[in-house]
Amino acid sequence: MAADDLEFADVKRAIETGRIRRRFTRNPRGTRYEIVGRSTDEREIGVICR
Repeated sequence: MAADDLEFADVKRAIETGRIRRRFTRNPRGTRYEIVGRSTDEREIGVICR
C-alpha cells in the first residue's frame, strides 16, 4: 500500500462505498472479488479481497 501512496482508511472507504467489478471464481482457495471505489482523497482505486 505504501508504494501506491494508500493508507488503511483508503482501502476501507473503497470497500465500504465501492462496487464489485469482477469475481474471480476459478481459484481453489475460494472466490475473490475486485471492488472499485474511491479513496479518502477521491482517487479511484481497486481492492482485491476474499
